[in-house]
Amino acid sequence: MPLMLLILAAATGAHDSRCDSGLTDDLLGCAKTAYYKADATHNRYWKSVPHSPQQVKAQRAWLAWRDAECGAENYAAGGRLEDFVRLTCLADMTEQRVDQLQQRFQP
Repeated sequence: MPLMLLILAAATGAHDSRCDSGLTDDLLGCAKTAYYKADATHNRYWKSVPHSPQQVKAQRAWLAWRDAECGAENYAAGGRLEDFVRLTCLADMTEQRVDQLQQRFQP
């Protein structure tokens, strides 16, 4: 269980005390919170930048790829860990996408 805590802390930067409990439900809650936060940031940023039809097409393709990639990681994990792995993957990839978009649209 301590390894899962290190993975979660590194992946999400979570400092919520429940994230340190080592309990599966708490870890899942922290991973879900991290994903929702990353997704909200991503959506806010995407709405703030101009996009061409090509960029919209690329964004849709990225979303499909992210979901498929995290689904594959999720499947490989198995058991109760599946949701944690999927949510952590979604959060990480979404944060990376925000960084990519920020670099692309910087003046």
